[in-house]
Amino acid sequence: INAEYMGMAAVPGKSDEEEAPFVNENRGKLLPCPSKLRTGDQILSIQIDNIGLKDAPTYLDPFINISVRDLEGNELETQQDTAHQPGSKRDAQQVNFNSTVFLQTPIDRMQNDLAIFFEFRHYKPKKSKISTRCWAMMTLDEAKNHGTGPLALEIYAKPADYLRKRFVRHSVKPLYLHLVLDLVKG
Repeated sequence: INAEYMGMAAVPGKSDEEEAPFVNENRGKLLPCPSKLRTGDQILSIQIDNIGLKDAPTYLDPFINISVRDLEGNELETQQDTAHQPGSKRDAQQVNFNSTVFLQTPIDRMQNDLAIFFEFRHYKPKKSKISTRCWAMMTLDEAKNHGTGPLALEIYAKPADYLRKRFVRHSVKPLYLHLVLDLVKG
């Protein structure tokens, strides 16, 4: 749930989910691969497999919020949310998503300094709100240099820092956000 969706002004560089009331209509909205691509265009496809968390089974209605931001924290594309997978497999240390996100701008037309943020969010029934537990980030350069295939990103403590100045590991345990990158060609 983002600030603009809730009718609040978004503040670049600050994560707005901590006080977001529970609203379910925007969740599970993943955009399809853009259909109108020029020859030679490449869209980054990101399959979100799972996230490792030491207390994975305890989260209610978990999802990943994906946003693309520049160095000032400004949103460059519409935010996307994975759907909660009722009955999805969870073990003691991971939540599975098996969701694919398609960035909407071809990578050759994106700013080189942008980053893709992944925020693990869940519902807190006692407070009737959505809360961010942790976050991960990947720069466009990292995605380009990595190419296609599996990738594990470090997980950082909340709040998400869209300005990319504060990186505090979420856990000393070797737990990561597991992705698979691919390029869809036009």
